[in-house]
Amino acid sequence: MKILLIATGGMDNPGDQFIRLGVERLIRDSRTANVKLVRISKENEKEIMTPQPFDKVIVCGMPLWWNNSVSTSQSIGWWGELIRGWVSDRKNDFLVLGAGPVVGLGGLHDPEEFQAAMDETVARAWKVTSRQPTGHPGIQESICPAAFAVAPETLAPHRRLCNLMPHGAHDAHFNPGEAAVWRERLPSLAQELRSRGFEFVAHDAEEWRLARRWWSDNEIHFPATAEHYLKLYSESRFFIGNRLHGAMRAAMNGTPAVAIGYDSRVDMLKPFTQNVFTPSGLPEHFHATVWPSTLQPDTIKRELKINRAIMKEFLSSC
Repeated sequence: MKILLIATGGMDNPGDQFIRLGVERLIRDSRTANVKLVRISKENEKEIMTPQPFDKVIVCGMPLWWNNSVSTSQSIGWWGELIRGWVSDRKNDFLVLGAGPVVGLGGLHDPEEFQAAMDETVARAWKVTSRQPTGHPGIQESICPAAFAVAPETLAPHRRLCNLMPHGAHDAHFNPGEAAVWRERLPSLAQELRSRGFEFVAHDAEEWRLARRWWSDNEIHFPATAEHYLKLYSESRFFIGNRLHGAMRAAMNGTPAVAIGYDSRVDMLKPFTQNVFTPSGLPEHFHATVWPSTLQPDTIKRELKINRAIMKEFLSSC
């Protein structure tokens, strides 16, 4: 069986690779024989526009329903090719697992477009699950598949880790006011974190350059593989930062994890940690005892069982 996995290509976003690894685990758990996995980057125009033979297609998480002042789903080139193109031509063979909306904290920019994008996705897919609430009756709410990725064997949690993005989130335009607050607070927060022995985890080159303003090179981690990131986060006994998948994977240790952001993606952290703040809402100083672990392990186990069943049924459907 040839299965196409649609995700972000390369290591442009390690969190997306955590999702892909979680989906691959679900496929392995289904015990489907003779499986060949082929990865396709949604952002590689040649890959997404060139038809190839396949048995099944799985969209591996990722933000799928965009609705803000800069972009909407149907204005994004890869979205049209994915939802209306050859990969989703056969409804019974197209699964969207753990996708999610991307909306500013101020609300929807174009509610009709948002609804239409979800309607179209549901009409084309065998099943659609979302890592965040959508309010759509045809979309099953679940958790992010990144939770199912298996971390390499590691030492017991012992690291204090942080991640700081230049604007406090992926896109400053979701809330320019919060982005400005973050940029103002960033220097003092970085200095406090380093003074408390936090190591920096960079998810891209821009973050690595930012980290070097305050941390020495031997205090900065910039792994080359998703597996290395997973190992690093599994060693975390405290995390604070902007990368939501960093907070998620650190929280799975049952230790405090604090996430900072200002768009709807923060909603996917609710099963993992309630310690979520906007830049303006973040306390001036922090203490791990104030922000305890709020992981819900029973939820993780239940959702793993549900997603295993979804995958097994999908791969066995004709």
